[in-house]
Amino acid sequence: MNNFKVINTLLSYLNEEEISLLIPCAINLPNNKSPLFEYGKFIREINHYKIRNHVKTWLDAHYNFCDCRVPKLIDVIYHVIMRQGCKLESINIYYELPKPSIFANYELGIKNLYSLKMECIDFKVDTIEFLSMLSIKCNKIVECNLKISYNRNLEINPLIDIIKSQPLKKVLIETYSIDEITQRILNALEFRSKTLKMLKIKTYNFQRIDLLFIANLECLEHLELFLHYSGGSEIHNYETLTKKKFQFKVVRLWYKHDFETNLLNVGIITSWFVGESLRKLYLNFVTLETIKAVLGGYKRSFGMSKEELKIINYLVRKGVDIVQSNLLIDIFI
Repeated sequence: MNNFKVINTLLSYLNEEEISLLIPCAINLPNNKSPLFEYGKFIREINHYKIRNHVKTWLDAHYNFCDCRVPKLIDVIYHVIMRQGCKLESINIYYELPKPSIFANYELGIKNLYSLKMECIDFKVDTIEFLSMLSIKCNKIVECNLKISYNRNLEINPLIDIIKSQPLKKVLIETYSIDEITQRILNALEFRSKTLKMLKIKTYNFQRIDLLFIANLECLEHLELFLHYSGGSEIHNYETLTKKKFQFKVVRLWYKHDFETNLLNVGIITSWFVGESLRKLYLNFVTLETIKAVLGGYKRSFGMSKEELKIINYLVRKGVDIVQSNLLIDIFI
């Protein structure tokens, strides 16, 4: 459906209170007939980034960053949606959120929320208040996707409260670097040791990461690490992670490497997560060290040769199918 039509449809539901909020903004409202049904009642997913862009386009305000009409109209649109009995299941948060009071007054609209996606840039007061509300009003959030930008002053306590209070099963964290703030969020995942089944971490500057928290995620079955592995990276808690017997079913390890990459460390990290329960292993490049790690993880005896071809032939004889597609090698066990 055309985005302008959606906005025009929602604006046709405005009551007197909502119209009065827009009067100071001098917004020309469409003269539409009353719709046959309340559209907002059927909305289950909201992408705030798209709503914000659609509103700016509708107002022709893309090049006016201080246009006061934008937040006012966003507030009114959310108010209409929530007032009509919307029961959100998924929300994608961006900055410049509507007033938290809109959600507080119609808390049934967020009570069934199960998916939270957000970009963490700079949490303003309204965003912090909204996130704090979620940890109290919601109890069904099972999926959380976080994109974290570098900001030393980022207030993450509301995020940590959500991690602690919600029965998360799937978490995706994307960040430029693993700094103190990001590590605190990762460590908080230990509170989800009984529920978390899938974890994806993507970082563009893999330095001094501490993966010890993964050892405490008892129910984790699916692990994906997308790491820019630089020569100065350090391995923490080596002995503890080496002794841990992980029971992952699916592991995906993607290393964006350069000439300084320590391939031995890459093999060590691979060996941690290869266990007897593993059914699928995805690697974007295979080296002698990673193959040794796979063999070691399965406790299979083999007189290691320096020739990779002999090792690959051994895997084939053991029933491991090796399929190469572009740069991604999938090893199905």
